[in-house]
Amino acid sequence: MKNRTYKDFRLFFVASCLWGTALCCHLLPSSPVRARVVIVAEGALALVFFFGLGICCGAREDSSRLSLGLYLIVGSLCVSCMVINLSARQAVDRAYGLEVGESAIGKEALFLLHAQTPALTSDRRGFTCKIDGEVEAWQYGGSVLSVRQPIRAYARSPSCPCEQGGYFWVRGTVSQATYGKAPLWLTASQAKASSGEKSTGVPATTRVRSPHRGLTVIHRMQEAFLDQSRRLSPQGQILLPGLTLGVLGTDAVVGGSDPSVPQAYLSRVKDSYLNLGMMHLMAVSGSHFVLVSRLLGWILVRCQWRRKATGGIQALAFCLLAVCMYPSDSVIRALIMGLLAILALCRGRISSSFACLNLTVCLVLTFRPEFAWSYGFSLSVTAVYGIILFHRPCSAFLSRRLPGWLAQGLSMTICAQVLSLPISLLMQPSLPLLSPIANVMVAPFVEGATILGIAAFAIAWAAPRLAYALLWLGSGCTQVMNQISLWLADRPWCSLPWPQGLAGVGALFASYAVIILTYAVVKLFLAVKRSQTGTIEAGTVETGTVKAGTVEPDAAATVGSSWREKLGMGTRFPKDIREEVSWRWKEIKDAIFAGDW
Repeated sequence: MKNRTYKDFRLFFVASCLWGTALCCHLLPSSPVRARVVIVAEGALALVFFFGLGICCGAREDSSRLSLGLYLIVGSLCVSCMVINLSARQAVDRAYGLEVGESAIGKEALFLLHAQTPALTSDRRGFTCKIDGEVEAWQYGGSVLSVRQPIRAYARSPSCPCEQGGYFWVRGTVSQATYGKAPLWLTASQAKASSGEKSTGVPATTRVRSPHRGLTVIHRMQEAFLDQSRRLSPQGQILLPGLTLGVLGTDAVVGGSDPSVPQAYLSRVKDSYLNLGMMHLMAVSGSHFVLVSRLLGWILVRCQWRRKATGGIQALAFCLLAVCMYPSDSVIRALIMGLLAILALCRGRISSSFACLNLTVCLVLTFRPEFAWSYGFSLSVTAVYGIILFHRPCSAFLSRRLPGWLAQGLSMTICAQVLSLPISLLMQPSLPLLSPIANVMVAPFVEGATILGIAAFAIAWAAPRLAYALLWLGSGCTQVMNQISLWLADRPWCSLPWPQGLAGVGALFASYAVIILTYAVVKLFLAVKRSQTGTIEAGTVETGTVKAGTVEPDAAATVGSSWREKLGMGTRFPKDIREEVSWRWKEIKDAIFAGDW
């Protein structure tokens, strides 16, 4: 069977239905009307399921009907499970949220915090760090209530060392969040808490249970790596941890020393990467997993290991790599997609990137529907969708006019931004005009810095001097990247301001409509030109003869008599359009209703 990587849309429509349903459930306000809507939706999905089951039972040899029935069954089951999961989670969170929020907002109490991320530099003034986690209990007035509420905690320097995976009693106050994914903010008190007007001397943060040994070892490795990176130049302190761990060096609150980077220089570096559309380089993505997979595959193949053993080792390496990186939505997407590709390899099947990505979206949204409105997950998924769908034809088109390496780099950047551009504009209303050029210029240095950074991270805890040597070499690559970004960002036309609100949305859809219409017209014109039996030169032509082929005498005699002939389309133009549309429709039908599942 031919492996049509980017033409198999069987799971794409299921993933789209899941994503759209999750967004609708999220935007629908909590009310009795919402409960009725959910009940009606579940009833409709049950009808769709039984309708699809009936189609499958009635379709004996008709592959199109069988595929349609399987579509309806799989789609209704996935959407139904996701709606039930989302409704149950929101009901539980609302119940716990009312208990925590209405009862605890504005009151100082003790909260049992389960830290789910490492401590990062605070984005609020007056605080040193922030930690995302869950409140599992809170104590006020002598009573302890068991709850489960996502929250973001802000603390000052003495109360900051909260390790990922640990449990801590945090004394502070709760308030409604004004931005971010967490609905509530927990503001830790000073190093001492007060009871009435007397100081009790109780610290604001008290460790209840340390993280398990594996997370503790990873935390020590991250701390050793960041300690060595802070001996580098300012640009190395900022960029190298971002390329390696997915966090800027100035944002990490670990290590024995603070980063010595001027705030003005830090702001200039960040702004240059944002304006050039290169901030994605500072996040862990599929490139890290690809590097590890290629290295392990190269070693294990030469050791003549079997396919299943190679896949198992690669899967274990992927899980270790994901745990060692700073947690983010793009890491989760890359991990699940990589594990699915390894599973296909172990089963002896040809892995399709498009099918793996669709299945990843379905699995993530079914079990974690809140990822549907996450900017990080949306950017990661849409960028990969664009690369899978458009990179092959775009690179083939550019390679006719540009060198192969340049065509590949430009195509990768352009295709990644085709579908992720609307989300990027929601985060920052500006269009990075120089993004393709900037990404192509820094691409060779990104791979070198990433490899050296990962190697330094692996040995920093055991051989700090050797790790510093590798980091120093990696900072040479980031120095070139930094100079390129600062030079391009100083150009006045590096980014185009984009309108906000309805005007921006209208301009975006108009731009996409023009691009799609132009592409369709050009493709149709080229297809019609290829379908001609000959090519007619401009000017006078002898009757019945053509330089590059032959045509019918009556057709050649009428050359130049109408606009169709002047365009070189001939008199078969309406018939060619019908044939082209019929062929395109058959291709789309075969892609959607593929016979072999």
